[in-house]
Amino acid sequence: MSICNIPIGLAKNGADRGVCDHLSGHSGKHHSLTCPNCGVHLTPQNTCPYNISRKTGKCRDCSTKNSRLLRSKREGKPVEAFRPQLFGNLYHFRCGCVHMLPTQRVSTKFVLWNGTGNFRCRVDSILQHSQWAAKKWNYAPMPLDTPHAVILKLMGVSRCERCGESLSWDDLRKKNPPHLHYDHLTGEIYGFTHNRCNLQAMENEINRLKTELRKFQ
Repeated sequence: MSICNIPIGLAKNGADRGVCDHLSGHSGKHHSLTCPNCGVHLTPQNTCPYNISRKTGKCRDCSTKNSRLLRSKREGKPVEAFRPQLFGNLYHFRCGCVHMLPTQRVSTKFVLWNGTGNFRCRVDSILQHSQWAAKKWNYAPMPLDTPHAVILKLMGVSRCERCGESLSWDDLRKKNPPHLHYDHLTGEIYGFTHNRCNLQAMENEINRLKTELRKFQ
């Protein structure tokens, strides 16, 4: 079966997008493997596999610019406030933290890869998760306005707050990073612990709360 070969309109920046490379007689609009915004030829290096498979879609740069524009309109901030996250470069997060981004899609001690195309400040994620968990299990969360510098300082401590043994942030591939231990009644932050120690700490906390409740029965 032959190729459609019907000319496609120009890209938004005026670049020539060539002709439709779908099979003749296809349904829907005419498309070519080019970005409708800038006209660049789409490759696995500049767009996602899904766009390659359907032979249409924006390149990664145009998608990022479009996302920044939408956020600018939604949050009422200038586009410059939403800088793209570039691998291996410093990035200013909305929380105010400034961290070096890794050179690939992985999490580090200070930033989390969310799996959908962005990095997130790890401290911000810890505090937000504390709010969610506290609401689910009905205990006091860490204060959301806790200065990130306080938690970043605790990250520099190389000993587990519970057992005192060496604590490392090196191996994050197992998705098993140190946990931030805090008082579930007051929200007071103590320090980072091993995963196993944190679970034990939660068990001890639950048992203590059960003991306190028995006093009122």
